Order: sequence, then structure tokens, then C-alpha cells
Amino acid sequence: MFFLEHQQQQKAGASGDVQEFGPDGKPITKRNFSMDAALEEKICDLYDIFVDVRLELQILIVKFVLGAIKIIEPCLQWL
Repeated sequence: MFFLEHQQQQKAGASGDVQEFGPDGKPITKRNFSMDAALEEKICDLYDIFVDVRLELQILIVKFVLGAIKIIEPCLQWL
């Protein structure tokens, strides 16, 4: 890991400029892009769906763990 960082610093030159390099050692070209309102809305909708599903999964996991604790709890009293 350190070796790769050292190589990248050497490739950046002595001017002090920082340039990013990909895993293949080639410089990463940064591109500017723009998105319209429709694309932004679609991305936001997909993110909202992702968050909702993730929350639902967390709730299911908590319910599962609490159910398992209820089953195991009587056995723990004997310890």
C-alpha cells in the first residue's frame, strides 16, 4: 500500500501538484458533467427506495433477535 502511494507521489512530479492515479497507474481524468432535473429526481427516488428497504430489513433483524432472546431467555435462568 505504501509503495503504491510512493509511486503516485513520484508520478505527480516535484511541483507539489497532486494528481490522482487509478489502480493501473494511469492518471485519472476528471470530467465535469451536469444532470437535468428528471435524472436527479430518478436518482433521489432510487435512493429513497434504498433507504426504505434498508430500514425495513433493520426492523426485521431486530424482531428476529428479540424473538430469539425470548426463546433463549428461560434457558439462561438456569445458568
